[in-house]
Amino acid sequence: PRVTALVRCALESTGRFLVKVEADVRLAQHAAPWFRPDLVLLDASKTSENEDMNRQLQSEPALKDTPFL
Repeated sequence: PRVTALVRCALESTGRFLVKVEADVRLAQHAAPWFRPDLVLLDASKTSENEDMNRQLQSEPALKDTPFL
């Protein structure tokens, strides 16, 4: 949570980014079609969870052209 807050603050302080944080893949899948992110950042410390989340999110039509890090 602290790293998430730090990244959010750094990105939003530029005035060029609006950050939407979702810790649950189901909430992220629900938010994606409405939020239309330019980029999805995943927590690298949760490797197996990220693989599942990455697959599920990339299968969303609204995210087909969205880069994932």
